[in-house]
Amino acid sequence: MMNVEINLLSKAKKDSIRKMSNFIYVKNILTLSILLISIISILLVWSWLTLVNEFENLSKSALLIQKDYSGYNKETKEINSLISELKKISGNYQTISPIILNFSDITPINIKINALNINIKNKSIYFSGVAKTRNDLLDYEKIINKTDWLEKVSIPTDQLFKRENINFKFETKIKSL
Repeated sequence: MMNVEINLLSKAKKDSIRKMSNFIYVKNILTLSILLISIISILLVWSWLTLVNEFENLSKSALLIQKDYSGYNKETKEINSLISELKKISGNYQTISPIILNFSDITPINIKINALNINIKNKSIYFSGVAKTRNDLLDYEKIINKTDWLEKVSIPTDQLFKRENINFKFETKIKSL
């Protein structure tokens, strides 16, 4: 079979219809492009607004957290400073309880110690008290001079004038801590 085409339109009319058809085709493509660009623009604006809103919420929550936890932060800083001060203090700590125990062990019953001052920096010890008798004081001097951790002491002669209830004062150096 054969296709028979009868064309009753003039050549100018055919060109006009072809131009019109091309125009409508281009118009439809541009309309679709504009529609697609509009949809993408709307999505971008909507996502931008969502991001701005979320950023504002995040900023508000950060401010609230800073306000809520500022007291905790302050307490934490104070505790940390106390801990660092305690570390500094404990670094220079030296026990003096063995010195006190040794000192109490060598002190006889008839000697009463009223004051005891131990200076770790100078490695010195000062003590004063009352001895019941002169002989008790002389014996105490011998005991102190026999100890290996104290240097020698001597009783001033003015402290030996009384026979009983003799007030005494000694100051000496500590040989080893």
